[in-house]
This record gives sequence, C-alpha cells and structure tokens, in this order.
Amino acid sequence: MPSFEPIKALTNAIPEFYYDLIARVVPGVVILVAGTLMYVNLFASQYDKSAWGTGAGDESFLLMLVLAYFIGILLGPFGAFVRHPFWWWAKYRTNEQSKKLVRCFVSYDGNNNDPFDQLDDFKSFEKMVEKELLDHSPHDKMVLVKMWAESDMCMNVLAGIILVNITFFLVSFSNGAVEPWYKLQLFVLPAIIVTIIGANHRHRGVIRRDFAYVNRLNLIRKDIGENGKSEESSIS
Repeated sequence: MPSFEPIKALTNAIPEFYYDLIARVVPGVVILVAGTLMYVNLFASQYDKSAWGTGAGDESFLLMLVLAYFIGILLGPFGAFVRHPFWWWAKYRTNEQSKKLVRCFVSYDGNNNDPFDQLDDFKSFEKMVEKELLDHSPHDKMVLVKMWAESDMCMNVLAGIILVNITFFLVSFSNGAVEPWYKLQLFVLPAIIVTIIGANHRHRGVIRRDFAYVNRLNLIRKDIGENGKSEESSIS
C-alpha cells in the first residue's frame, strides 16, 4: 500500500501558504486599491497628484504586501459574518439526498446533531471532512482547502468593499458633501453585485465538492468497516 506521508507533509505546507495568499493578501490588495480610488474621486481637492508614485520600489511593494496581509487578517471576522447569509441560502438550496450523505458521515464520528439544523456555518463540518481527507485522500484535501480559500477571498473582498463604502459615506456626510459619494455608487454597487454573485458561486461550489468527497469517504469507511468485520469473523 503506498505511503501518504510525503503527500501529507506537502498538504500541511502548501495549503497554508495558498490560503494566506488568496484569502488574505488578495482581499487586502483589492481593498487598498478600492480605498485609494474612492479617496482620489471623493477628495480630489485634497489629493496631491505630485505625490503619486514617489517612493515606488521593492521596499514599497513589500510594505504594500505586508499592509495587505494585515488588512486581510482584519477582514476575516467580517468575511465570516458576511458568509452567514450565503450559508443559509446554500442550506435552503441543498437537496435531501445530499443532506442524508452528510448525516451518515457525521454519525460515524458519534455526532448526532444534524449539521443543517445545528451548525450556524459550514466550517465546523468542514474541519471534520478535512481531517478524514488527510487520512484517506490527501490530494482531495489540498483541492478542498484551495476552494475554501477562494470562497473566503470572495467573502473578504465583499466585506471590505462594504466597509470602505460605509466609511467614505460617513466621512463625506461629516464633511457635508455626500453628492460625490452618491455618484460613486454607479461603480460601487455593480462591483458589490458582481462580488455577491461570485461569492455565492464559489460558496456553493465548495459545498458541492464537500458532498462529493463525503460520499466517497462514506464508501471508504463502509469498506473499512466491512473488511474489519470480515477479518474479525475469520479470526474467531
């Protein structure tokens, strides 16, 4: 039987780096760019064009990456909050056959709670699936972590755009000049709608992949259980 140890070691390194890059750095960069563009458009009189591009270089690029990573970490809780409506929508759309697969899988761990009634989010169930995939199919775990990173990226970007938009509205309102902010919504609202559609697509996609892997894991566990019973009976 082939050893999964080298693959397991790889799955413990690559997914973490990939998750940080996709789910944290990318949303941080997007929010930095979005915030800069909104600032330039809303406060053009205060914007010094001559300062644009000064200090550009490797150090500035690295600083931007560090700042983007820090922003991405801060966006995590807001992204988790934004994910809740998508989870409830996915929960509503999930068919009964898929729910039965998950209930069967959860029952193997002695957890009698129905994940679709008890869980506020899919992350808790996801941790169980990842653990089982690491033992039985490490490559599938890498795929699943990649898909979750992309889903979290969409959630964090959506949360960041909303937060930046609200922040600039409050600043504009306090300055008594809300009209430029209203005009900016012609670009911001379509961006929010597109991000919502993308986030829903990725969230539903990773849950569908979960169901496929759970189905396979159920078959693996059933096969292991039957082989174990047959071996015990042959020994006795």
